[in-house]
Amino acid sequence: MQFHSRTVFQRSTLNEFNEIDVSRIVAYFHTPFIVVSPAFAIDLNAAMEHLKQRVDEFTKLVSGYILEYVDPLSVSFVKLCPFGQADSNVPAPTWIKISMLS
Repeated sequence: MQFHSRTVFQRSTLNEFNEIDVSRIVAYFHTPFIVVSPAFAIDLNAAMEHLKQRVDEFTKLVSGYILEYVDPLSVSFVKLCPFGQADSNVPAPTWIKISMLS
């Protein structure tokens, strides 16, 4: 499982006519992959904290931009097949098959 966010930042500046211009940039952030199984509980707080830290780092590096909104926050799931049990058109090398039987 992995969380992804599309995050919009904005910065207000004065243009040559002394009027306020708003500049926006889009940044994409994601969490590391999280293994989901009956043996491991999903720590949503840790995932959200990771995204928050990434946003904080970004605002420190990009001068003057502040978080405007996050849209969307999505989650990707990928079914993990144990090595050697996945359906595949490419056969595993013999040395791998032998080591799996040992």
